[in-house]
Amino acid sequence: MYKNGDMCPICGSGALTKKSIEETFDYKGKSITIKDYLIFECPVCEESIVEQETLKNTEPILIDFRRKVDNLLTPNKIKEIRLLFGYTQENFAELLGGGKKAFARYENGAIAQSRAMDNQLKMLRNNPSNILVLRVNSSGYTEYIHRVSTPYEKTEYVENTTTENFLEGLLEGTVGSIKQLSGSCLCETTA
Repeated sequence: MYKNGDMCPICGSGALTKKSIEETFDYKGKSITIKDYLIFECPVCEESIVEQETLKNTEPILIDFRRKVDNLLTPNKIKEIRLLFGYTQENFAELLGGGKKAFARYENGAIAQSRAMDNQLKMLRNNPSNILVLRVNSSGYTEYIHRVSTPYEKTEYVENTTTENFLEGLLEGTVGSIKQLSGSCLCETTA
């Protein structure tokens, strides 16, 4: 956009000079230095304008830097988790929240996921059965078969129980651990 000798858009009186500098960025007490950071500097007002190509090339580096400082999952780890469950990027975004293209952007490093999204992904990675809580169809019923015990130790199989009822069972202790069995989930009782 700018070139050597262009008039400064800030003060309108200085001629811009292109320079290559080292620019240091600080984030939460950590620093990263980028070499060959191209700017146009005005000798009159001493303002600097970053070259467009430098901005474009620096953005993914800074996103990755913030991701590391914040201890967020890498794009490859996000993709591994999504593929573990067999979802498309768009379907995973519908399930976990975010826009239709959110996972495409997370996985190509264009943006970093929020802390809340990162926590959801880590919970799924560490305990894949957590997908049960998230997989709710449009009518509000889970897509799984649940084995639930009654107070009389009788075991029932309940299809399409509401997520709310199932989660209440988890809290009350009438529904225990969850195991993945050929595409459906079986919930073992705690009794």
